[in-house]
Amino acid sequence: MNIRFILMILLCAIFLQTRAQCFIQGKETLQTNETSTYTLTNNTAQCEECHQWTVIDKNAAIEGNNRLKDAKIKGISGGKTTIALSGISEKGPFQCSKTIDIVTPIAQILNPNPSDNTNCDIKTSVFTEKKQGSKIIFVPDAIAEKNIYSWTLTSGDGSQTTLYGKTPELDIEQQIPAITQIQLKIQSGSCLKTITKSYIPGFWMGLQ
Repeated sequence: MNIRFILMILLCAIFLQTRAQCFIQGKETLQTNETSTYTLTNNTAQCEECHQWTVIDKNAAIEGNNRLKDAKIKGISGGKTTIALSGISEKGPFQCSKTIDIVTPIAQILNPNPSDNTNCDIKTSVFTEKKQGSKIIFVPDAIAEKNIYSWTLTSGDGSQTTLYGKTPELDIEQQIPAITQIQLKIQSGSCLKTITKSYIPGFWMGLQ
């Protein structure tokens, strides 16, 4: 094999390796109105503000400074979007991109304007707690088969658990005592309704 040809191949390989590589680290999926941070990894530009972030289409937008190593990206509308990053490092120019899926939460799909509930068809106005053996069951006062029910349980330390279903249940001893708030979200074909209840210490153990 021709030595010059081999040298050319080696030089091309070296050029490709020395040409700065970069990778954008961050979430693969964003919800509309959600903001998340994306970070350049495996490389560093020559100065702190020597980066250039861009968004290829209008499904997302950059919030704040687009010249730093990190960029805050906000989902605007549903669809795919591509964020691109370029700059110059000690090894030379670099450029990379990342495709993100922007999704619309089901609550926004069902009710784009949650405050406009004049035609809301959800009949539930309250839910109760019922004790059955070693379990606590949560029961809305009105249930519709077509509706979607999600329950967010908040404990005293701030941790949260989400349950799904019309009448979910929990173990009294293992999970219930620490709960200080429950938020029920009901989604129908036309609106979203939220019902929130707070609990004082000792409520659960005294429940009959």
